[in-house]
Amino acid sequence: RRLKGLIVTGRDAPLRTLADLANKSLAFPSPSAFAASILPQAELQRRGIPYESRYVASHDSVYLGVARGVFHAGGGLPRTLELLSPDVRNQLRVLWTSEEFPPHAFAAHPRIAGPTLKAVRSALVGLEQSLEGRTTLAALAFKGLEPAIDSDWNVLRALSINPDDYTLKQK
Repeated sequence: RRLKGLIVTGRDAPLRTLADLANKSLAFPSPSAFAASILPQAELQRRGIPYESRYVASHDSVYLGVARGVFHAGGGLPRTLELLSPDVRNQLRVLWTSEEFPPHAFAAHPRIAGPTLKAVRSALVGLEQSLEGRTTLAALAFKGLEPAIDSDWNVLRALSINPDDYTLKQK
């Protein structure tokens, strides 16, 4: 599943564009949440829009904080927004959505021996072939895993985003 970030605001909030977020308080689930925190903050920075970031406990905490008016807006994902209870989700409006990016990857340290890496990769890719594997994947809300190569993430590298730029904005 490809990743998209979004910024939500209150359904009746007067905020209509990203520029309207200037000097506002925004909630994010975690400094390292790529689509829900890093992508939205990178877009605000790219546009030169100053804001105050607050990191909260989870995606749900972002949405609840925005719905209750604690924050003007917040970062999230379409999937986590869809999973919200309708009474909270109906209090929110999507202000901005990023383009789609490749999903998270499993990476192996270069010291991992070739045969071990091949066995682990085969086991992960084959999870959906057994009932036990499908059960494990379902618990993670994964449909399956597929092999990838390093260049699949070149589109992310081209963004030239430094995650450290966003972990320092907490006040």
